Amino acid sequence: MVLKDYYDTDLFNRLEKFADEQKNNLIFDFPIIRIQLAFFLGKFNGDKYDVSKISKEISYKKLPFNLGSFGELIKLRVQLIFLCLYNRNLLKNKVLLFGFSEHYYKQEGGIEFNLYLSPFKGELEKMNIEFEELLLSQGTFDGKLTRLKVFYDILYQYNTLSFSLKAKLYNKYRTYIENADVLKGFLVKNNIPEVAHCITTYYNAKLLHEIAYGTFKDLLRITQPKLIWVYAYNNNNVLALCRAANSRQIPIVEYQHSQQSDFHFAYSKWNLMDKYSQYFPSVFWAWSSEDANRISKNFSTQKYRPLVISGGNMAIIQKKRLYNYKEPSASNGVLVSLAGEWIPEFVEKFISEDTKHTWYFRLHPRYSQDKVRLMEFQKRFPGKIETNIANTLSVYQLFTFVAWNITNSSGTALEAEHFGIRNVIIGERGKEVYKEKIASGEFLAALNSNELSFIMDGSGVEKVKKIEPIKNENEGIKKLILAFDLRSTKIIAN
Repeated sequence: MVLKDYYDTDLFNRLEKFADEQKNNLIFDFPIIRIQLAFFLGKFNGDKYDVSKISKEISYKKLPFNLGSFGELIKLRVQLIFLCLYNRNLLKNKVLLFGFSEHYYKQEGGIEFNLYLSPFKGELEKMNIEFEELLLSQGTFDGKLTRLKVFYDILYQYNTLSFSLKAKLYNKYRTYIENADVLKGFLVKNNIPEVAHCITTYYNAKLLHEIAYGTFKDLLRITQPKLIWVYAYNNNNVLALCRAANSRQIPIVEYQHSQQSDFHFAYSKWNLMDKYSQYFPSVFWAWSSEDANRISKNFSTQKYRPLVISGGNMAIIQKKRLYNYKEPSASNGVLVSLAGEWIPEFVEKFISEDTKHTWYFRLHPRYSQDKVRLMEFQKRFPGKIETNIANTLSVYQLFTFVAWNITNSSGTALEAEHFGIRNVIIGERGKEVYKEKIASGEFLAALNSNELSFIMDGSGVEKVKKIEPIKNENEGIKKLILAFDLRSTKIIAN
């Protein structure tokens, strides 16, 4: 099966209805199912998987638990008696910022910066609002081992063993396997590719989600934060944190981290949210009124209505003050923002024949497969393809080197426009995602060589519409403070 896009609305609407009709409460797992399946299909259809390495057999592995595990569980339990006392109310009246160590980079001066956490930390510091940060890693953790991180790690070890024991004693695996088998029937009937891989991925994600959920419930119960700030709620760990926060009625805010649309697997319409609303943030921070309106439309039901704040992109607001200049050669600089797929053939041909521009290729952080192809392309045209600056500087520093941004659907387009950079959309997916921007004249679109040549030789530039000045983020911060009485905190913690 070849899907037309990375998110097939009709397919997932049918899947949601199917899950709701089952007697095994499969509908409760629907957020995990939809996110894992849509993410895989997006990568699969973009040729981001080596099909030869995908297993053709479903694997329902059970987490190991033996006599040694029981002894380790007892030791951890004793250790946690003291750690729970030591960390009780650690986050009382504080904001918990949650994210991933991989998303920090070194900016000028060697200062570590996270586009989604650091700007908010700066605003909290200005207002003397206390906060603590908890960072995890999607690979090998290389961040700072804070008191909170050490506590989390031990809680996670304990919950892993505890979950393994309970799953074994109460035969929870049978329920998970039965649900996976029911899902398998739907996928087979609908000709979904690599069914075994999809089912194994869902099953493993479910196990890890339940362990993370138990860990976060314990962490929040003991530390008692007043508010939680996250990004990318569709990450399996963040989904678990949302569930835990909602179970304890702690407000949790998701900060917009990239472009969104009605075709994004995480931000398009959820039809039966009342049956699984525990997985979602109670507050969404959007970059624009359009994004806020879409969130309200796609995430609201009679019972679940998140608070939506149109507060702007705080990183852009702050960085625009810092990088408000252009390098001498910027007028000939073109940023190519890869978004999980290689550039179309007509763009590759245009670059090969171009003699005017320097092309800065920026890889998408989650799709390293493009790197091999990029290196091969650079070897062919070493004088015009630049990859070092493009992938070591922050995107905002990089904007000082370019006048153009070319992409299919990358969220960098939303950031580039605020720095006076002309965006050119070069794919069908991006044309759909940014159709309002293109229709209004804010973005340009080129789906063939003639259209791209027309734009790049200057003929189409006059059509670009200037955007309105970005709003100040302070209004959003004020709304957040008033809604949750954050002013009651007074000393900054790091």
